[in-house]
Amino acid sequence: MLCRYKDIVTRPDRVMRDIYAFIGCDYPGDQIVSDIHSRSVSLGRELAINPEIEALCQAMWQRFEDVASVKNPQTG
Repeated sequence: MLCRYKDIVTRPDRVMRDIYAFIGCDYPGDQIVSDIHSRSVSLGRELAINPEIEALCQAMWQRFEDVASVKNPQTG
């Protein structure tokens, strides 16, 4: 199952419910996501990264997005 970090931290209860359903287990309740927060989203965007590494990461990210949009058309 594919899931985006941003989705986990912005909608933890929904994503974790989906994960538990995917693995066929009962969701134990929202207490398991009570310490998840979205403050880390977009941190580090200003870090200097080697251009070759950044290009590889961007290519992998695009492949992930392409697969994720096919597997999860509602989240696109």
